[in-house]
Formats: sequence, C-alpha cells, structure tokens
Amino acid sequence: MIGFSKNGSLVALLLASRTLATPLLESLIGRDLSLLSRADSKCVTSFTSGNGLNFTNIQCNQNNPFNDALDPFTVDSMTGCMEFCSRFWGNGEGCFGVVWRESDNQCWMRNSTTSKLSNNKTVYTKTLLDEDGTHSALVDLNQMKPLDTDCPAADKSHHDLDGYDGISYTVQCNKDIGGSFDAHWSYEYHNNPFQAYYHATSLEDCLKDCVSEHPLCRGVVYIPGLTSGYANCWPKTGFSSPLSASNTQLKITHSATIDSITTPNTDCNKNETYTSTQDDSKNFAVHCGQTNQGTNMTMVHTQNLTSCMEECAGNKQGCVGVVYDSTLQSGYNNCYLQNTSSIFNDIGGSTYAVLTGAKPKASGTGSNNSNNSNDGGSSSGGSKAWIAGAVVGPILGLALIGAAIFFLRRRKPSAPPANVSEVDAGAAKHIPYDHQGPAPAYAPIPQYSPQATPNELGSGHGHQRVEMEGQSAAKYAQKGGASQGGVVHEMG
Repeated sequence: MIGFSKNGSLVALLLASRTLATPLLESLIGRDLSLLSRADSKCVTSFTSGNGLNFTNIQCNQNNPFNDALDPFTVDSMTGCMEFCSRFWGNGEGCFGVVWRESDNQCWMRNSTTSKLSNNKTVYTKTLLDEDGTHSALVDLNQMKPLDTDCPAADKSHHDLDGYDGISYTVQCNKDIGGSFDAHWSYEYHNNPFQAYYHATSLEDCLKDCVSEHPLCRGVVYIPGLTSGYANCWPKTGFSSPLSASNTQLKITHSATIDSITTPNTDCNKNETYTSTQDDSKNFAVHCGQTNQGTNMTMVHTQNLTSCMEECAGNKQGCVGVVYDSTLQSGYNNCYLQNTSSIFNDIGGSTYAVLTGAKPKASGTGSNNSNNSNDGGSSSGGSKAWIAGAVVGPILGLALIGAAIFFLRRRKPSAPPANVSEVDAGAAKHIPYDHQGPAPAYAPIPQYSPQATPNELGSGHGHQRVEMEGQSAAKYAQKGGASQGGVVHEMG
C-alpha cells in the first residue's frame, strides 16, 4: 500500500519511485504512457468535416503506414487534413483515412485497404506503429457504402423540386455534365483532386445543394455509388444539349437539369420609401438599379422586393438593409440581408433598400460579453469560494498524473519507425492544390452579392444565363407570395 506524510506529495513520491509507479499507472491506463496525447498535442479526439463525413478510431501518436491513396502534401492541422480527405476525388474510390504528422505538417490520404468493418465498427486492418507526433484517423465505413444506384425516375421525365415553388427539373439517367460547367462556388476552393465538396443521398438532395449556391446553379451531377469519393454531388453553372453518356470511370452517374424558375418581380419605382407592415418604425429608402457591397448576414429567396424588406424588418440580428436581385443571376437565394453599409454601385436588375436612420453594426464590440460580465459581478462574491473548493481536488489529481507522465515519457525517446511509407521531413513535398494554410473554413454565409461586373467562375464555356422577362406586376405584393403576373421562365 502506498502512503505518504502529511506534508508530502504524490509528485515527490512518483519521482522517487518511478520503478514502482510505472507499472502501476500503466496497468490503470491500459497502455504505454509514452503513447498518451501530450498536453500540447495537436491531435483531435473526434471530427466531422464540413460536408458531413465522420472520422472515427482516431489514434494519437500512432502511425498507420502504407495504403497511400496520394503522395503526401502540407496541411497546417490535423482537421485540415481530414477536410481534404472528405473532398478527395480518387480514381475509382475516395479517401478512407488520414495520417498527419506534426513536425512538418505532412498529410497522407489512405485508400480502402486501410480499414474494415468489425461488429459495425471501423477498425484498422494493420497494426499501428508507435510514433510520437504522428496521428491516424479512419473514415466511418458506414458512410462510404454505395447508395441506391438506380435512376430515381424515368429518363427525361420532368419534376417539381420539393420545397421550392416554381423550380422544375429534368432527370437525366446515366448522363454526365462536363467539367466546363464547374465553378468555384461559395465553399473553400481547391484544385482537383479536392475540388468536390457536397455529399448527397439522392439526386433531389443534390439539387437542393445546387439551389443554395452562388452564382445561379443550373444542374447537378450525382454519383450514387461513391465510386470517386464521399463528395458525390457536383453543382454546375449550366449544361450542354444533349448531355453526354456517363463517365465509364465513375460507372453510374445521373444528372438533373433545372428547366424553369418562376421569374421574380422586377418593378422598382425610384425615389420611393417603404414602411414595414409588421413594424411601422422600420422605414426603408429604396435605391433602384443599385447594389451595395456591405456584409451579408444571410440570404433567402423572395419573389418581390417587399418580401425581402420584410425579412430585414423582422430580423433580430441587426439588419440595416437589403440587396434584392430580380435576375437570379447571382443565385436563387436573391435577397441579401446586410448588417453593414458600404459603397453603392449601379447595376441593372438589382435594388438596394436601406433602413432610414439605421446605423451599421460595429464589429467586435463585445457588448453582450460586457453585459454578461456585469451581471455576473453582482452575485459572484460568495459563490466562487465553494466552486474553487469543489474543483481543486480533481485539478490537483490531473496535475499529479501529468507530472508523472512527463517523467515517465523521458524513459522512452521517440524515434521514427522503420519501413514506413511516410517520407522524411526533408523530402520534397507534393502540393496538389493552390491554397496552402489553415484548415478550410466553411462559412455558412458566403459574402456574395450582385456585382456591377458579371462574375464568371470556372471556364465559362457554354455558361447559359437566365433571361428574365419583365412584368407589369405591382411591386408591393404580400410577403412571401408570388408576384402578380409572375411567369415561368424556360431555361435551356
């Protein structure tokens, strides 16, 4: 039995009795202490990528050698390495795991031979090797199972997109839309083999991702068998006619082309104001034929300017104005709620409406934090003592174990394992993408508004613009309703 004096400490005891402490702690923890994640380790314990791919069986300070799907490249974080895995566009399959090394930020993609399902859990197929600062993770194999590869409807059949009034599309069975209609879209852009992003479980789900994109998305390619990776939904800026047959490398590919969208109301009278029907203190000054480069808070679809201004009036997050794009060329979500005001630009088909007397929201004020601090200050005096007393025991225990681990780790210096596929730190680095840096940030609200100059992304070949027809409908229709006289525009 271990004992110590009243003035003694567990740390001193462990330092004096490392021979005794080591087997004891290792038996309690169940593994070599040298493999425990360091306090300053950059290894993560769980992660889900921006497009929904879950990483499981994450092993810190463990190398998963061989099974490379690609030459290593540099990424600044383990999470960034996993983000690239979720978007990897492989030759016949995607990415099934990663290895990331802290010392030189090297990232490896792993192929399908790296893992298997055992009792419905994703496990490694080979023994891992101890390597301090090198971390491994696997993709959840349940998410990599092929989806239903049957075409969801008859070829060339027409359908309305569920949940989106006024949008119809045509199913294109075993057809492909070429790469000339690719765009950079709103998510972080990387060159192939990491250009794909969206994952969908059906052709219609893929179309819904398409509708949320900017500029206006005109069609999608859907690969249900995941034969090239988890990112199996490709939005497109347009499409040729007729479409080509499925890419044989991808085996089964289905596409959908958006045929028609109900035209929003285009009327705008100059030098006019509008008072919100839900809050008569909200008055807007309307500027026809103009856009504003303020900060977009969010984007929604509205059929008329009135509905767009009402969205701003009812917003509780500091909306000071809107940009309304009646052409839809910048995207189906054509009402941009903004919380800052900037330079006005003339642009046809766009309207800027700003709250009169509204002050742009200052960034980084921290007003909410100050209020919370002030509120807490009035009642914190007596409570902090018992909170500190309650947590001091666990904190002391963690500190003692940490000190023990520090000293025990010194008895086993780390060394790179022999015969592994990872290149040495000084080897040349293969960088298959343009933008190096931190892990991609997937902002929920891309800063995109109608531009004075058309913003053509991608190759631009064959990009088909939306030709919107004018109407004589009343500008101030009911919020959320379709404008009078709205027509369905045939696209193609």
